[in-house]
Amino acid sequence: MDSSQDRQIWLIAPTEELLRRSRQLVQEHRFPIGVVKASLGDALSVGEKLIKAGARLFISRRGTKKMLEAQFAVPIVEIGMTLADYVDALEKAAAIQGKVALFSYGRIPADVKTACSLQHIQALYYTFSSLEQCAEAVAEAVKDGAVLGVGGADSARFSAQEGLEHITIESSVDSLLLAMETAVQWLEVQKNEEKKQQALKLQLERYGLILDYTHDAVLSIDGQGRPDLMNERARMLLGNPAGENPRHLTEAIRKVRMLEVLQGGKPRLGELYHLAGKLVSANLLPIKVEGRTLGAVGIFQDVKKLQAQEQKIRIQLHQKGLTAKYHFADIKGGSRQLRDTVSLAEQFSKTDATILIQGETGTGKEMFAQSIHNASRRAGGPFVAVNCGAFPRDLLESEALRVCGRRLYRCQPGREKRTVRNGPSGDDFSG
Repeated sequence: MDSSQDRQIWLIAPTEELLRRSRQLVQEHRFPIGVVKASLGDALSVGEKLIKAGARLFISRRGTKKMLEAQFAVPIVEIGMTLADYVDALEKAAAIQGKVALFSYGRIPADVKTACSLQHIQALYYTFSSLEQCAEAVAEAVKDGAVLGVGGADSARFSAQEGLEHITIESSVDSLLLAMETAVQWLEVQKNEEKKQQALKLQLERYGLILDYTHDAVLSIDGQGRPDLMNERARMLLGNPAGENPRHLTEAIRKVRMLEVLQGGKPRLGELYHLAGKLVSANLLPIKVEGRTLGAVGIFQDVKKLQAQEQKIRIQLHQKGLTAKYHFADIKGGSRQLRDTVSLAEQFSKTDATILIQGETGTGKEMFAQSIHNASRRAGGPFVAVNCGAFPRDLLESEALRVCGRRLYRCQPGREKRTVRNGPSGDDFSG
């Protein structure tokens, strides 16, 4: 057996000549192919050993191919037999006086039969599909008066037993090269496909983990408005822990206007709905492929849980000693506008009024908010910064009413804002 045990492609040669030609071509073209000699009777045991050693693809002639296919789920590239492979043998057969038996595992090529007719060869044709049938075909040919046999390695062996002269057909270099190149390309395609499948499985696993462990409830519908994906939080939020699709789930899809998003192709963001006895914040997004809306996704959050989480964060930050670090003295600059603004902020810090600070990014809104806190009578209390951009507008207003007792502000496009307000808990609130 070939010593290259790490090969994934193996050529099984039934004759010494095919073994020699194959190894020569492998060496010349540096193919990653191992070559081993095995007759039809030995092919199964040899193939089994090679598969255990890591073989993923075989190259063989037709008889061996059929036998291996019946036993193993491994792709096999056939070394095709053409008229070119028969030329030398037919020239010798044409010089023979008497009947010539052509043996083949399966169909004999039509052009070979035509060549026999053109060369006036008294040809007899025998096909078989197993070793037993091969032996029977040779015996029958002898009875039919054949004086010469033409075929493969196994018909040669049985011809020798019957005393029938035999010419063994050897695969041409062109046929071998074609089979080898096909096998190498085939294995490369297989490996690329496996990489894609592995990447897809990894991607699906990643998405599955994100869906199952995100804090948001996620529900997806297909182009007909039927739910086709739902994570565990969505099942719990919508009262569907068993993963079924009861009627109330369809009603929930209709109630939150997911069908309108599907039909109109436009998102609906930051809307509040009552679902399964809960106040829910929803972001509804169309799924578009090449400009066509093929589905929709709803991302839901339980408002009560959001508020509870936000309150928990406040408490944790307070326990960590979160304080405002900036004072009015830290605001540097000598322009009249800046000094007037600082003076105005110092006056406002003495009141309990809500203070709205507007300005572009990087102009110091956070410094002013912290300075106002530190100059107020609440300087000893916690200073809580909340990223208002992460909240839907309606939910932010609801939260502002809960924290501060009245509406803080309504955002206007194009400007960033910071708001300081003395809430019921004594917190200063910066958004």
